[in-house]
Amino acid sequence: MGSELYHSNTFKNFFVKNLTKIKLIKGFLLNDDSAMDLLIHCYEEMNHLSKFSPDLYQEFGET
Repeated sequence: MGSELYHSNTFKNFFVKNLTKIKLIKGFLLNDDSAMDLLIHCYEEMNHLSKFSPDLYQEFGET
């Protein structure tokens, strides 16, 4: 998480930009366990999406 984070909501963007500059908060929000959990979640989600995305594209993609 770097200082280049951005959120479209102005209120949330203020917190995202300022809180991520604090090293302690970065460590709390993104530790090794949460990073591994996110990696596993993304892998599972992409695997799930890959099963039906081609059919969706074939049906709706070229309209």
